[in-house]
Amino acid sequence: MDKKGGGNDVIYPDIMFCVDGFEEIFHSIHLTEPGEKVAVQLMAVNKIS
Repeated sequence: MDKKGGGNDVIYPDIMFCVDGFEEIFHSIHLTEPGEKVAVQLMAVNKIS
């Protein structure tokens, strides 16, 4: 290999999930600035093992 690659592609897995109590959890979030966003961290737990 005599040259570096052109870049990285960000790939996300195709995951479907539901959020119980969505309205109760996020009811107090109000975005006020144009372009403002909310980031949510999700955690998965394997309860079988």
